[in-house]
Amino acid sequence: METQRRIKRRAGTGTGDAPLADARGSSMAALPGVGAVLGLVLLAGALAGGGCAETWQYDWGSYEKSVWLMYAPPSDKGADVGQQIDKLAKEIHKTEERAKPGEASRVPPGKYAHLGYLYAQQGDKINARQCLEAEKRLYPESTRFIDGLLARMP
Repeated sequence: METQRRIKRRAGTGTGDAPLADARGSSMAALPGVGAVLGLVLLAGALAGGGCAETWQYDWGSYEKSVWLMYAPPSDKGADVGQQIDKLAKEIHKTEERAKPGEASRVPPGKYAHLGYLYAQQGDKINARQCLEAEKRLYPESTRFIDGLLARMP
């Protein structure tokens, strides 16, 4: 019994003793319930932030899958080029409609270029050029790459 009291006093859990720092040197143990209060504050902040207005930088849509389909083995391909063009064109149109006036485009980098490449694969050079020019206009850092593609198009 006496041994248990000494252990409790060393750990700071005996009556009248102030809690000591834990093994890492933290003094959080000195304030009972701080961990629970801190947890509740963090939870409340996370829940309050969940009700904020929707923010989004880019609308990727099926772009990733479309790029994957370009390199997938023929047995894995689920959509032909025409279907991919239709899907990407609709997504781009929807993204542009959804954007607020004066807001930067939400069409992600590469999406117009990929759509242009798909058009070129089908032989539609007019739409291919329009998409590549749109990519260059939205993302000027792609100018050198896009100009190279345009120079190689007959």
